[in-house]
Amino acid sequence: LLPASFPAITRTLSPLRMAMVCRLVLSCLNMCYQTSGARETILVYWRSRNSRATGPNTRVPTGSPASLINTAALSSKRMYVPSLRRASLRIRTTTAFTTVPCFTALSGVATGGGGGTTQLLKNPGFENGTAVAPWVLTSGVINNSSGEPAHGGAWDAWLNGYGSAHTDSAYQQVAIASTVTKATLTFWLHIDTRETSSTLKNDTLKVQIRNSAGTVLTTLATYSNLDKASGYTQKTFDLSAYKGQTIQIYLVGIENSSLATSFVVDDFALNVQ
Repeated sequence: LLPASFPAITRTLSPLRMAMVCRLVLSCLNMCYQTSGARETILVYWRSRNSRATGPNTRVPTGSPASLINTAALSSKRMYVPSLRRASLRIRTTTAFTTVPCFTALSGVATGGGGGTTQLLKNPGFENGTAVAPWVLTSGVINNSSGEPAHGGAWDAWLNGYGSAHTDSAYQQVAIASTVTKATLTFWLHIDTRETSSTLKNDTLKVQIRNSAGTVLTTLATYSNLDKASGYTQKTFDLSAYKGQTIQIYLVGIENSSLATSFVVDDFALNVQ
């Protein structure tokens, strides 16, 4: 049997020796390699003499057990398996993840696993610091002070908290492809306040979806001083209705003329499938 994992190696093979190795050792095998640390399962059909696009953009040379696959680029979109006639005389293969060999009766050159989740927002946890783009924040919102610590990392967005009439906003514009099946927005929110009322929503934070022109399409939620909590809580919203559109994920905090309320947000994600 072949070893369970292969280090980075370099081999030089003559065309004749390469053909002998292929025919004598691997001619009877259809072999698959399942790669941990990546989403795809790569199936290699060793007797193929054809080249065709199948999976991620990784070149898989045919001809030697040691020249199996380069798993470092599994996140790209296409894979090409060259024929024996076009195999390089000098082959360098790097196995970046653990590979587990097994045997299978499946045919074909290679297949890549599909599906998975893609996160669309940039700088989602504000860890670029004062270089906030592509977020658009009002002055003073980006924060790394100990007064309102981040949920993760060092930076967050701190809206309001002045104890006087004030409005803060934070938004990022993003395009959701029409081909996705699901889109989910999540972020972490912390609210603390000096308001004493148990009934009046004196200070509010609205989570909105706006179009690219800034027109409000919907208000997903409204939070207030009544929602104060000692720590962060995660908020989740289904944005599947906006696939095929360019939208703004828009937060606006409005504070009245007295008694501060702080709305602190961090670690956003817009995951699509």
